[in-house]
Amino acid sequence: MSGTHLYDPGCVGNASDGMSCMHACIQMVMRTRQGGRVFSFDEINTILRRKPGLYSWSYAIADAVSQQGFSVRSVSTFATQRFVMEGAAYLRERYGLEAGAVQIAHTDLPTVVDDARKFLENSSIERQERVPEMEDLCRLLDEGWYVVPLVNSKRLNDQDGYSGHFVFVYGYDASDVIFHDPGLPPLVSRRTSWDAFEQAWSSPTKSVRSLMAYRPR
Repeated sequence: MSGTHLYDPGCVGNASDGMSCMHACIQMVMRTRQGGRVFSFDEINTILRRKPGLYSWSYAIADAVSQQGFSVRSVSTFATQRFVMEGAAYLRERYGLEAGAVQIAHTDLPTVVDDARKFLENSSIERQERVPEMEDLCRLLDEGWYVVPLVNSKRLNDQDGYSGHFVFVYGYDASDVIFHDPGLPPLVSRRTSWDAFEQAWSSPTKSVRSLMAYRPR
C-alpha cells in the first residue's frame, strides 16, 4: 500500500452547536473545485430544509453539489426505498435500538423521507447498494474522489455510545487514514490507524457502513 494524498482544501470546522459536520464536509468538497462556488452553511441549511438541533442527511445536498460541477457516488447498504416506505421502523432495524433511537430523535423524518424519495429519482447520482470496504477508500482516493463517510465519533474518540459524524477523507498511507475532522473541536489533517478508523466506520455493525464520494468534473 503506497498511499495517496489529494489536494487539501483546508479544514472547515463544525458550527458551535456541533451539529453541522455535513455542512463542513460539503464546504471542503466544494473548495476542491478551485474557483467554483462554495455553499455557505445557511445555504446548505436551506437546501436541507434543516431544523435546529437535528442531524443533516445527504440526500438533498448530493443533488445540489452535482449541479455545481461534481460527480457524486453513494455506496451503502442503506435501503433508501425501504426507508421511504417504513421510516423510523427501518432505522431501528438497521442501527439497533440504541443507535436507532439516536438517529430518530435527531431526524426530521417527513422532510428526510421526502428528500430520499427525490434522491431515488435523480439519475445523475451513481448509487451502489452494498457494504463499502476499506479497499473502496483506497480505490476512490486513488481515482481522485474525496470521501465523506459516516462514522461513530464516540468510537473514533475511544468513548462509549453512538454519535453519527461525517469526516472528510483526502488521503491515506500504509499506516493511517488522513482526514479533516470538523469536530468539535476541529482536527486538521487527523491521522487514524486503519484498524481504529474501520472500527469507527463499522459501528454499531459493519453492515451500516456508508460513504458519499465527490470528484470535481
